[in-house]
Amino acid sequence: MKNTFKALPKAEREKVRTVYIQYLKERNGKPDFEAHTSALRDEFFRVLDSNPTLVSARGRLNQEVFTRNQRRGSPEPGLDRRTLWAVCAANANLTEDYGVKYGFEVKPMKDPEYPYSWVQIEENYHTRLLADCVRTLGVQMEIIPPKLGTRMLLNVLVQLPYYFSNILILCAEAIGLVVFKGLQLKARELFADEPEALKRIDSLFDQIIIDEIGHVRWVHSQMGQFRLSFTRAIIPWIARAFLRDLPDVVELLGKDWIMSEVRKTAETGIIVMDDGRVHPLDVMLGNAKGESRQLQSLMTLAPAA
Repeated sequence: MKNTFKALPKAEREKVRTVYIQYLKERNGKPDFEAHTSALRDEFFRVLDSNPTLVSARGRLNQEVFTRNQRRGSPEPGLDRRTLWAVCAANANLTEDYGVKYGFEVKPMKDPEYPYSWVQIEENYHTRLLADCVRTLGVQMEIIPPKLGTRMLLNVLVQLPYYFSNILILCAEAIGLVVFKGLQLKARELFADEPEALKRIDSLFDQIIIDEIGHVRWVHSQMGQFRLSFTRAIIPWIARAFLRDLPDVVELLGKDWIMSEVRKTAETGIIVMDDGRVHPLDVMLGNAKGESRQLQSLMTLAPAA
C-alpha cells in the first residue's frame, strides 16, 4: 500500500488522474455540474427513500431530546449513548457541508475530466447519507452552520489555490476518516440488537468512507514531498483544532482514541478500508489485489434497504 505522505513519481501522478477519472465516472454515472448531482447517486437515494428502514419501536430515539442536543453545541450530561451517536452523525459533516456549498458559489467546477469537479459532487451527498443514518433511528436532523470562526476559515480555504489548500484538505480528509471509521465501529457496538437498521447504517458509512479514501488518493497525487512532509507534521495540531468544534464526537469516541488514530495515520501513512477490504481504486491503480465480488459491492452504489 502506498504511503500517503510519500510523494509519487510524476508518471504515477499522471496515472492516478487518468484512472481516478475513469473510477469516478463508473461510480457516479452521468454528472449534472449545474445541480451538483449525478445519475447513479440520485438513483441510490431514490432507492433509499422508497425503502425506509427503521429501528424497532423500542429502539427509536426521542426527537425532542435529539434536536435539543444537536443544537446545544455540546451534549447534555447523562445523554444516552445511542442519542449521542445520532447527534455525532448529524453534526460530523456540517463543516464540510458548509465548505462544499460555499465552494459551489465561489469556485464552481464543471469539467468532467477534472477530478475536483467530481469530488464536489460526491461531497455534496455526504450530509444526505448521514441524514438517512439518523432517520433510520427515528429522528430528523437539522443543517446547522458551523461557528463564525470556522466559517471564516473555510471561506479563506476555499478561495486559496489548490497548491496551498491541498495541505489542509489532506489533513481534513485523513482526520475525517478517523472520525467516520470511529462512528461506524461505535454503531456496530450500540445497534447490534437492531440488525436491519445497523446493516443500513453500516452500508451508508461505507459509501462515505469509500468516497473519502478516493479523495485522499487524489489529493496525495497532487502534492510533492515538501508539502506532504509538512502535512504529516501538522495533522495532530489540525486534529486538536478540528475536535474543538466536535465536543459530542470527543464525548462518544474519546479524545485519546481519536488522537491515537490520527498519530497512527501520520506515522504509517496508511489509509485503507477496514476489515481487510480493498478499495476498488487501489486495485484499478495496480496497488492492491482484491476479490472481484467484494470489489464490485464496494464500487457500486447499492444501499442496504
